[in-house]
Amino acid sequence: MASEIQQSVLEMTFPDLVAVALKRKWTAEKVVGMLKSRISRDQKYLSYRANKGAHTAYDDVTATDLPMLALAAALLLQEQL
Repeated sequence: MASEIQQSVLEMTFPDLVAVALKRKWTAEKVVGMLKSRISRDQKYLSYRANKGAHTAYDDVTATDLPMLALAAALLLQEQL
């Protein structure tokens, strides 16, 4: 069962989620750090799954998303130059 916070996030649209991030005053630097953390967390997750010999379609999606997350971080960093 999703927590109250998780449930509210599940019901939000993309613009709603952006508004939450802006309200929290997240900077590009903060977002880049969060993206890097997410990449690391996903890599550890995929490694754990591979070591267990487990595999699902979600693992494929997670692996596919890693380069996208890295590119998003790189583009944010590039905007600051």
